[in-house]
Amino acid sequence: MRGLRTQEGQKFEKFFALIQNEAMNEKKVFFLDSGEGQEFETDEMEGENLSGWLVPVKEADEFEKQFIKWDI
Repeated sequence: MRGLRTQEGQKFEKFFALIQNEAMNEKKVFFLDSGEGQEFETDEMEGENLSGWLVPVKEADEFEKQFIKWDI
């Protein structure tokens, strides 16, 4: 999934899709750097506070090239 560097579970990906939908409302893509705690879990999704970069769509392809190279 775009914006992630690691393989995540289905429940987290459902949460992350909500984040990406909100980012797209602003014509941006969210690239995840790290979780910040405040975790939650329901029957359908799991997540936590996240930090990362909110990048304009027109710049996302170029940003992603560097993003996938950074150590995690």
